[in-house]
Amino acid sequence: MVGLDRDGFDKRSGNSLVRCAFAEPVGRCRWRSLGAVERRLRLNKIRYAYLGAVASLTALIALCLAWELWLAPLRAGGSWMALKALPLLAPLTGILHGRIHTFQWAAMLVLAYFIEGVMRGYTDGAPSAMLAHLEVALALAFIGCAIWFVRRARAA
Repeated sequence: MVGLDRDGFDKRSGNSLVRCAFAEPVGRCRWRSLGAVERRLRLNKIRYAYLGAVASLTALIALCLAWELWLAPLRAGGSWMALKALPLLAPLTGILHGRIHTFQWAAMLVLAYFIEGVMRGYTDGAPSAMLAHLEVALALAFIGCAIWFVRRARAA
């Protein structure tokens, strides 16, 4: 390539060039700027944060329903506490569409489920306490993935 020194530095544009090492067959591999490789890695990190947030939110919804209807309800046969899953359905559409604003306010909403899980984890008995600890883990996973998604998506 014209204009490159032996370390792969382009003298004209000032970009460092690297040989692509992934995502393409060997015969089609070309030289790319480091910015393009970094952009691809950043988009992969955004995708992982998005998938983590979607998975943890849907698992939290399923846990809330199963907990209060079948696994360890407050009363035999289920309880009205299963309605606590309804507020989690509100941000689901925006989360699935990848809207940054929805990720922001949904992380604040899930904090209430984190608090409920901590309180019930320390006050309830054995089966309900284990489910409460799982609720805390899912809430923290969603909050972490949502913050990660918002930061990476704004930087992209």
